[in-house]
Amino acid sequence: MNGNLQIHRYELFSRTGLNAQSDRRGHCGVLIRFDSGPGVGCIHPWPELGDDPLEGQLEKLRNGNSTPLIEQALRAANVDWLSELGSVSIPKSHFTCVDSESTDPASIFEKGFRTVKLKGDGNQLDFLKAEMLRWSDAGFRIRVDFNETGKSASELVEWWKSLEIRDRIEFLEDPVLWNSKEWRLLKDANIPLAADRGLEIPEKAAISDWWVVKPALVDTASLVEAARREGKDVIITSYMDHAIGQLRAAYWAGKCAIQVDCGLLTHELFEREPFFDAIETRGAYFKEGSAFAEKSQTLLESLDWEELKSRDCDAPDSGER
Repeated sequence: MNGNLQIHRYELFSRTGLNAQSDRRGHCGVLIRFDSGPGVGCIHPWPELGDDPLEGQLEKLRNGNSTPLIEQALRAANVDWLSELGSVSIPKSHFTCVDSESTDPASIFEKGFRTVKLKGDGNQLDFLKAEMLRWSDAGFRIRVDFNETGKSASELVEWWKSLEIRDRIEFLEDPVLWNSKEWRLLKDANIPLAADRGLEIPEKAAISDWWVVKPALVDTASLVEAARREGKDVIITSYMDHAIGQLRAAYWAGKCAIQVDCGLLTHELFEREPFFDAIETRGAYFKEGSAFAEKSQTLLESLDWEELKSRDCDAPDSGER
């Protein structure tokens, strides 16, 4: 153990709702660290997607219990990963579009983005179809995240057949709730499928063409290794969380040498705050990570930290040596 566990509570405000399951704009989480270092982690739950709410996460942390978010935050707090940001090559990012009505694809293309991730909604397939065409006409490859909002596989298959730009679509992510029969129907229609949660289900992992890996939730090194062993395409994305969590995802994308566009530049989905302001970008890329590391270390020391009384907060083996 690296000393006593400390937390800093924060609240972020998004410019709009961030996925098909949530329209809220206030987002609470905590940064965690041990008072004798060396690293920092982030617990940023999404109850809409199945996470325990923040207070439930903290209660489990106090009692020595765990969740995927707790486990990975403790791993991050046990390693000085921020100092390594300048030594990894962070890949290009896709553009995450959550407010299509006020976003001009041409201006995003000029910034250097070539792939867009759209927020899918199974109740608005006609609107989504028109939106996909708009981005395709601007030169983008398209990813759609449904967050399991599709009504049925048969409806999505018919919708897919009606699309004229199928060759521009990289994948549909979690199109419907996991069900072996439903996903097989999608697979048989040659729809490229991506899975976010549920990759621990062997059949779902096998059916999916793409694995979406979130370092906030999973043992990234092991999952990326498994994806490559199984011949799956893999992208790494942030959890739409604090800048510390966002850069943690970027760190892993560089460490794992991911070669496709990842979902890393999510800070612009939120209102400004000091950590987000410390992030510098160059089009679809992060600028040198060491600059953020230096600024963030100063910011971290300026925060109000409180000790979290806990029976057992030993960090798991980081797997990052």
